[in-house]
Amino acid sequence: MRVLISPTAFKETLTADEVTELIADAWGKVRPGDTLITIPLADGGDGTLDILIRCMGAEIIQLEVHDPLGRKLKAKYGLKSDTAVVELAQAAGIRLLAPDERNPLKTSTYGVGELIMDAIKSGARRVILGVGGSATNDAGLGILKALGFKFYDKDGREVWPCGGSLSQIVRVEPTRVDIDMTVLSDVINPLLGELGAARVYGPQKGAVADEVKILEEGLTHIAGLHPKGREYAQMEMMGAAGGVPFGLKLFLNADVVLGATYIMKVTGWMDTVRTADLIITGEGRIDHQTCFGKVTYEVIRVAQRLNKPVVVVCGEHVPEFRPPSNVVIFPLLREISDRTRVFNNARLWLQQVVTNLARYADLLLG
Repeated sequence: MRVLISPTAFKETLTADEVTELIADAWGKVRPGDTLITIPLADGGDGTLDILIRCMGAEIIQLEVHDPLGRKLKAKYGLKSDTAVVELAQAAGIRLLAPDERNPLKTSTYGVGELIMDAIKSGARRVILGVGGSATNDAGLGILKALGFKFYDKDGREVWPCGGSLSQIVRVEPTRVDIDMTVLSDVINPLLGELGAARVYGPQKGAVADEVKILEEGLTHIAGLHPKGREYAQMEMMGAAGGVPFGLKLFLNADVVLGATYIMKVTGWMDTVRTADLIITGEGRIDHQTCFGKVTYEVIRVAQRLNKPVVVVCGEHVPEFRPPSNVVIFPLLREISDRTRVFNNARLWLQQVVTNLARYADLLLG
């Protein structure tokens, strides 16, 4: 049997490469006769940079930039000829902050802009920016600030762009940025509304109800500053990473594409899946947000079209996500009380689950 192993990262626990290796090792020990094809995936968030650097054969550039709260840290990007690959999570990722530091009213994507500016100075004329796993809700204005844009309030004072200051901005002073930018969005959510950046993802980044309202008002205000703002705000994918695709499309005319689909194409996954007998994928949590363009959902969608069986291994499965008939889901976490124990021993639990799956694979697949 040809088994295609293509998970993404288990958020804040295991990288896509680690999950792929663990699944392949456990499956191979039980079923050594199977042909295993390993293609880790990402959706624009954590792991995107490593995958694209590998595919492109890019050089890794490391430098000191600022984290979401303005502290210095070392981050990296990839450079191949005139093309740079940047991952937002390197400088503005939620994994960079302790739980009690998470506050999207204060966080900024400025450090991501520093990575992009360094790439431009190094000769980049095209930037592929993966967004996802962010700690921010600043509509990407922090990135623009690092690239030379200036933002002013009604009194003519310069404003530092972050989630809580967006409503103060009444004038934008742009600068010319000579790059073609492609943004890889990890979700399909629009900028505003019930499914928008603030209301869906703000609480995950530390915002309470009153703060979510401030974030929503700020994003709405920024959309009103530009003739195309309202139009773009309604488009799919504009709400990713606290509105980063929206800001970069509005002010830099960036192309915005679904990250999962992009990665599946450049890694050759789209061609490889046609010859597979079974697909094993997974991520940290499967819930209703999985349908918003996440890797697992895109894998399921393609496999369903090709009539391929899929096994999803995840940390946690919320029953509100009901898989189609070609999909079986196996969560590591079966009882909420086990959460800490499972997450602290994710490698061991993953190996045990996959080992059991491999033992009963023939029965599982009918």
